[in-house]
Amino acid sequence: MNELEFPKTFKQNPSITFQRTGSSSLDDATKKLLQKVDDLNKKIDVLTTVIAIGIQKEKLLEGKIQKDQIVELDKLGLSRSIIALIVGTTPLTVSVTLSNLRKEKKAKKKKQAEVGSNGNEGTSG
Repeated sequence: MNELEFPKTFKQNPSITFQRTGSSSLDDATKKLLQKVDDLNKKIDVLTTVIAIGIQKEKLLEGKIQKDQIVELDKLGLSRSIIALIVGTTPLTVSVTLSNLRKEKKAKKKKQAEVGSNGNEGTSG
């Protein structure tokens, strides 16, 4: 059985993320294998984050409303479906919540820009 030979840099640093370079020097099987390794690496990163959240869930999420929980988990880079599992809702609810928060933030910036351009200072929003 033939063993796949990895570059020396991979052996020295197994956390390297492989990117497509357009080079035809690797055959299709090697490219597929490297893609699978990259996919597994991403999944391991997500699992590590989820485990860390599970350990610190009380500190991170306890006493916060759902919207704030979603924001905190989104800051950690988790997917909508993982956030939904942790918070106990659906991925659609997570997406809508984050979308609404972005819209609110954008509207607030626009309002502050308008107030600043009119020379009105000392107003509260």
